[in-house]
Amino acid sequence: MRKFFFGDFVFEDFENKSRKVIRCNWFDLMFLKLSPYHMLRRNYFGNPSCILISRCVSLVYDKRLKYIVDFAYYIELLKNKIQVRHISQILITVGINELQVTNYTYMNLAVQMYENHILIEKEGIGMLGNIVAFDYFWRIYRRFNISSVADIEPFFKGPIDIKLIKMISFQSFIPPRLLKIGVLSKLFMSICFLFLSVSGPASKKS
Repeated sequence: MRKFFFGDFVFEDFENKSRKVIRCNWFDLMFLKLSPYHMLRRNYFGNPSCILISRCVSLVYDKRLKYIVDFAYYIELLKNKIQVRHISQILITVGINELQVTNYTYMNLAVQMYENHILIEKEGIGMLGNIVAFDYFWRIYRRFNISSVADIEPFFKGPIDIKLIKMISFQSFIPPRLLKIGVLSKLFMSICFLFLSVSGPASKKS
């Protein structure tokens, strides 16, 4: 039987002497069952040391990825109907430091543009029909102040879908100071999502 086990875990920052317990409750599990792309809301499973996978599962990590490699893999597990089993106990503590790949790539424009467009290239533009996935890309473009395709092209050479181009264009009309306000950003994102959802199928631009 193809199964995937994970438990609750702790992020411990030894430098700042802080720790955060990460738990997955019944609502989180139900939310994940609705769509694999809900993994983009947050990493519910933790890093690879927090999980246990049956040996018969043949899926492997994408070697092109560094920052999003974990949850991109978990999306594939969920898409392939691997049975998820949650152990509601803290099983592991994960140390955090500034030298970890996750930390030094979080605000790295080149890494983020390349890897996240690899993700959408793999999954297909249809993933943006999920509002969680749509919001994920909205937040990435907002975080790096992406105002045109020209900001992406130095880091990703593949085609950029017109739906993403329209998202970028929509954001460019909103004053940055308003986009930095969480509630307003979510409102603008929702409006953009609804507008693009009813505007017809997208086509790709090279």
